[in-house]
Amino acid sequence: MPISSLPEELFVQIINGTLHRFDPAYWAQLQETRLVCKRWNEIIEGNPSLWAFISSHMNRIRIQESLHFSGSHDLTVSAFVGNEEFWERILPHASRWADLVINGVQHEESMEKRQAAQPEAPYAT
Repeated sequence: MPISSLPEELFVQIINGTLHRFDPAYWAQLQETRLVCKRWNEIIEGNPSLWAFISSHMNRIRIQESLHFSGSHDLTVSAFVGNEEFWERILPHASRWADLVINGVQHEESMEKRQAAQPEAPYAT
């Protein structure tokens, strides 16, 4: 059976099983998967669970995109204590937090390098 004929639910389970949200490469891999074809992009954009992980390592656009596509789905938030800009963006969504992972203070230069490594995909609705 070709992967293109899989039911959406099974396709999403495969993505959830192969891409690991706590891996810094998760967002790049998810974006690459969206580019495979129009159907895959539609499935990924239409499945809130794939967007329900938000990290302080993410750039502003990625956070905005995740909040949008996750809809009203519960969120897993992973953040460093000292990132005030991140907390300002994410606190309005605290009622959706299912899990919260708090890490120690991160060196600013390291965070800037991780955010710069993320592709700046235009925010799509």
